[in-house]
Amino acid sequence: MFFLMKGKIFKTLLLTVILSIVTSVLVVIPGSASSDFVATHGQLQVIGNQLCNQYGQPIQLRGMSSHGLQWYPQFVNYDSLKTLRDDWGMTVFRAAMYTDSKGYIHNPSVKNKVIEAVEICIDLGIYVIIDWHILEDGDPNMYKNQAKDFFNEMSSRFGNYPNVIYEICNEPNGWGVSWDGQIKPYAEEVIPVIRANDPDGIVLVGTSMWSQDIHNAADNPLRFDNVMYTLHFYSGTHGHELRSRIDYAMSKNAAIFVSEWGTSDASGDGGPFIPQAQEWIDFLNQKNVSWVNWSLCDKAEASAALNPGSSAHGGWNDSNLTQSGRFVKTVMKQNYNPPVPPTTTPPPTTDPTIIPQQPDKKIPGVIEAENYDQMSGIELEPCTEGGENVGYIDVGDWLDYVVTVFKSGTYKVEFRIASESDSGKFSLRSGNNVLTTVTVPNTGGWQNWTTISSEVNLDAGNQTIRLYADGELFNINWMSFELKDSPTTPPPTGNYTLGDINNDGYINSMDYTLMGRYILEIIDTFPFPEGKLAADVNGDGIINSGDAILLSRYLLGIIDSF
Repeated sequence: MFFLMKGKIFKTLLLTVILSIVTSVLVVIPGSASSDFVATHGQLQVIGNQLCNQYGQPIQLRGMSSHGLQWYPQFVNYDSLKTLRDDWGMTVFRAAMYTDSKGYIHNPSVKNKVIEAVEICIDLGIYVIIDWHILEDGDPNMYKNQAKDFFNEMSSRFGNYPNVIYEICNEPNGWGVSWDGQIKPYAEEVIPVIRANDPDGIVLVGTSMWSQDIHNAADNPLRFDNVMYTLHFYSGTHGHELRSRIDYAMSKNAAIFVSEWGTSDASGDGGPFIPQAQEWIDFLNQKNVSWVNWSLCDKAEASAALNPGSSAHGGWNDSNLTQSGRFVKTVMKQNYNPPVPPTTTPPPTTDPTIIPQQPDKKIPGVIEAENYDQMSGIELEPCTEGGENVGYIDVGDWLDYVVTVFKSGTYKVEFRIASESDSGKFSLRSGNNVLTTVTVPNTGGWQNWTTISSEVNLDAGNQTIRLYADGELFNINWMSFELKDSPTTPPPTGNYTLGDINNDGYINSMDYTLMGRYILEIIDTFPFPEGKLAADVNGDGIINSGDAILLSRYLLGIIDSF
């Protein structure tokens, strides 16, 4: 797992593998080649008929789809997708894994290209659609069990990353394949498999007639949150009638995602029909409907973005692009103004308050104290260590944190505290159970910070942890949870730069991703031989949540050195 891990509504600003970061400002990461779109907009959510970012702001994604990965895998690589991100403005990529047609059902190794595509998109900080691309197998139930197994694997592997979107049936089609009879029942079995691992990821559901009958889905919608219905069009074949269906579906409060469209006719060839495509793009932009163009390949057909023989590794100039490719590049960047995240946090009150900040924090990980989900009595103040801290605490005040615990076990929990009093005391609670009670020492100042530790036993799963004030007059900045017996780094053996874990010359989101994967024991080594040394940014010989919080603060510009 790679860059950001998520809790429920962003699941954070740098939604973390390890850390719930405390801020809701747009981030430009120091040392990186470009800002990170997912780090800014976080976990997507559906509100009414709109796709929204972590802050509840409507957002439109624009991107490209691969062609069938069994036929054109060479075009899905880091360099090509980086070109699409940097030169075209792509914010979402669709990995089209055919099921039949010599695809996954007949060659399961095709999924390895999907995995590669997801990893690349996470590293690039863009969204990615995992597409179960049914076509010849028009009834999604034909390979339903395989779909459930596949999405269980994908959501288990990537479900903690806000980058990932699941498209569970590309284009249902054929005689007798209807929304009510086949597609909706299929979705009602597949979506719970995803939800078991990814409670709030966006799920795209195809509709009948090659994903054109969105009106039927709008009339009989699925009862899951964060579900969108897909419409596909090709500008040489489809026009006003399908646009009217989008209007109708949205009037019924259905959220629509155009996960495939082309400038050609419906065969993928013929054309391109550029004026008709422009009419479609104007309509989608007006409605704030996200779209993905077909396709990234050099096939000799009108809908392909690249001329035959073009490089598979990006860096294309206009002579490498087809007429369709040039048009799509233009409209992908054209008049594109994503929402600007808020720069302030709602002020605290003395009454119990729900604040839309990072529900579902991750354990193991670091939780900033001010990133509570509910609270009573406390106030926030500027912190000399960066950001804010919780203070003005009286007996009986409390803060609730919705967390996801990855593994059951005993955790070392550290608290960053300060006090000018000897009356500080608090407990961590889960329901009626007191997990631990901590006495706060007098540190000699309200901003004279020290770290104290305890141990707690936690069960895996989603839960609410309450920090309850049994005493008073203390401040808290953050708390970190670490499974006992974390791996340690070896002694130094060579040249490295602290924080540059992959040794690419930048300290950026990819380094943060690698650190998070290592701490969660998803990987046990780094691609750079001295990566463990570079990851130990606090120099204590252990790679843990303390290093994660330092690295995150560096990326946010709170500190400028380790």
